[in-house]
Amino acid sequence: MQRHPFEGIAKPEPLKYDYQGAWSRRIDAENRLIYMVEADRLCILSLKDHYR
Repeated sequence: MQRHPFEGIAKPEPLKYDYQGAWSRRIDAENRLIYMVEADRLCILSLKDHYR
């Protein structure tokens, strides 16, 4: 994910509104990983729930 943060099998998608600039990937059917890429850093915002 660090090498290719915007593509892959976990269906990465850019978020909108309050999460503009962040991306989401599926962890499982209910949960998402929400993250942002800043320069050469991957910042995890949330690892559980759906956009909370």
